[in-house]
Amino acid sequence: MIWSIQTALAKLGAAKANVNIIGQQLVIFHASQSPTLYDPSFMKTFRLRRGGVDVVRMYREDSARSDILAVDWSEDIRVTSSVCARKVTGS
Repeated sequence: MIWSIQTALAKLGAAKANVNIIGQQLVIFHASQSPTLYDPSFMKTFRLRRGGVDVVRMYREDSARSDILAVDWSEDIRVTSSVCARKVTGS
C-alpha cells in the first residue's frame, strides 16, 4: 500500500499550489488538543515568551519611503516523548 497526502505549498495570498506527497512510511503520534508542560505529546514547540514574539521593532526606510516592522521570535521544536509515536511502513 502506498500512502498519499495532499498539502498546499502556496504562501498566504498567493495562487493555490497543491502537491501530493507519496511514500510508504507514515508516522502516527499522539498530540494533546490543549498542551501543557506535562502532557504526553510526541513533539512540542517551546518559546521564550507567551505568544512567541520577543520584540516588534519599527523603523523608517527613507529610500523606499515606507515604515518597516520587524518581528523577532524564537522557537525550539523537540521530541518530548518518543513512545507516543510509531512509524508504520506500508508494503
